[in-house]
Amino acid sequence: MSSGNEKTNEKMARVAPELASEFARYPLKRKMWVAPTGKTAKGEPCFIVGDEGSNGGLMKIDYVYGRGVLGLGYYHLLTRDAHAILYKRLFNEAPVCCCTCSPSFALVPRAQVSDHDDVVIICYNRS
Repeated sequence: MSSGNEKTNEKMARVAPELASEFARYPLKRKMWVAPTGKTAKGEPCFIVGDEGSNGGLMKIDYVYGRGVLGLGYYHLLTRDAHAILYKRLFNEAPVCCCTCSPSFALVPRAQVSDHDDVVIICYNRS
């Protein structure tokens, strides 16, 4: 794997910890998504029902918590829904540079904003 892809994978894991999973590695090596009603090759469910009262505080390895086609719950990264959920979340939680005219007043370094934008684009393209 090229060092550019490794840097992209590190960036993805830094921006969204769920993307540290082997199933989210860049570039994707598969041609099709698994249906949320299906199972992974290891027999794990692609969707685990979530609790309406919780906010998904517990992160599950290889899963993303949010609302998809089957409702609120954990969607496996092999599903398109997981990436759509991540895209919506990352798009809405973008870091903000406070002042563009003076780098000393910026709340978030430009590199961090750029990394976030790159990961948002990857999630968008996967959703």
